[in-house]
Order: sequence, then structure tokens, then C-alpha cells
Amino acid sequence: NEKRTVIDEDLIIQAVLEERKYNLDETIPDLKVEEDVNLDKIDSLSLTHKKIFSISNLDGFNLRKLVLNSNIIEKIEGLDHLVNLEWLDLSFNRISKIEGLDNLVNLKDLSLHKNKI
Repeated sequence: NEKRTVIDEDLIIQAVLEERKYNLDETIPDLKVEEDVNLDKIDSLSLTHKKIFSISNLDGFNLRKLVLNSNIIEKIEGLDHLVNLEWLDLSFNRISKIEGLDNLVNLKDLSLHKNKI
């Protein structure tokens, strides 16, 4: 039985903290606490290798970059409100049809390689 993950607030906070840890100098004292994550100001989100099966719960975000590669996503959906999205990486998933991108009028970079298309 394959583990399946949904996108939720905890997963997003964990991803933001991981990105901070990766990008920040380790000598900076505890900027990496959950209380410092302002979800309203997130414009870039990377959720790779999380076993996410569905794109959901991203309402209210004003993302410019979304990386969801190396998951188990089968359908492009749940992105209609992300009109400012410029970069979308859905490579290494299980997507079989290109759809759900019509509202992404600012999209400049789309990666769908290694899917079932």
C-alpha cells in the first residue's frame, strides 16, 4: 500500500523551514521556528519527494514558483487561482493529460518531463 500525502499547512510550513535551513547560514539563530513562517508572504514553494497525490489546499497563496516534482500526482488541478504563477515544475509524476493550466496567464516555465504524457 503506497503512502499518499495531501498538501496541508503543516507540510507547507515544513517545506518553508527546510528551504530556510538550506539557504541560510547555520549561524543565524533560530529563524527556523514555525511562528516565523508567514503563509501570506510565501511566493515560492517546493514540495518534492513528498508522495503528494493531489494538488490541493493552495487557495489563498500568491505563488510565483511552485515545484511539485517527484511525487505521485496524476492530474493537473487546483491551480486556477494561482494567476501570478510563473514557474511550475510537475516533472517525475504520473500525469497523463495536459490540462488545468488555462488561468496561469503569467506562466513562463513549465516542466512536465517524465510523466505519462
